[in-house]
This record gives sequence, structure tokens and C-alpha cells, in this order.
Amino acid sequence: MTDMMERNEISQAQTFVDRARLYSSQAEQLCRGIPTLAYDNLQMPQGNLMSDMLFDNYFTDTAFHNKIKDGIERLRRAREGVRSNTLYPVGRRVDDAQRAKDRTAKTLLGAREALEKLRSDIMASQGGAVPIPANDVPPTYAA
Repeated sequence: MTDMMERNEISQAQTFVDRARLYSSQAEQLCRGIPTLAYDNLQMPQGNLMSDMLFDNYFTDTAFHNKIKDGIERLRRAREGVRSNTLYPVGRRVDDAQRAKDRTAKTLLGAREALEKLRSDIMASQGGAVPIPANDVPPTYAA
């Protein structure tokens, strides 16, 4: 029974590895600059159910558990690689883009205020009525 539970957990781990491959390839297609992740050696160990049950002994169990430990170590290294090569650089790019957006928004707001003042000055110099804005918020423009 424990062998069956163990194999179920290994199967679920392999499913998660396959999903990570899929999400990684989707991220590479959607966002330039994301490095290609190497998942070649991320195959979870698969034992032979019949031979493991027929020849169930300490040595085959120990060998299979060593394979599982190696698989877990490969997953840990891959996770660290994803964090250091993908998540942190992409996070920095997001932060840089946010700062650039904030600077651009501030520049745009200043330009709108200058334009409003210029319009008011032109209207006042021509002897017309000075337009009073309906609200202090400039209109939004669709990109």
C-alpha cells in the first residue's frame, strides 16, 4: 500500500514538472527576455511496479529512494535557477517599468497643467472670458 501511495506522489510530482514546462514555454513566448529553462533532467524517477513488488527487498527499495532523493535535488536546483534567472530579473524589469510609468505620468500631468495655463492666458489676453475647468482632474485619453 505504501508503494502505491509513493508512486501516486511521484506521479503528481511529474505532473507538476510537466505543468512547469508548459508555463515556462508560455512565459518565453509572451515575454521577451525570459531565459529558456532547461528541464531535460527533470524527469521524476519511475520504478517498475511489477519488479518492485515481486522483488521487494531492502536493496531495491534503497536504490529507488536514492533515485527519488536525486530527483528532489534536481527539482530544488531547477527551482533556484528559476528564481535567480527568471523571477528576480523579471521583477526588476517590472519595477523599472513602474518607475518609468510614474515619471511619464508626472510629466504628462505637468504638461496638461501648463497647457491649461497657456489656454487661460490666451483667452485673457484676447479679452474673452477665462474658462473655468469643470473639475481639477484632466480628462483621460485612450491610448
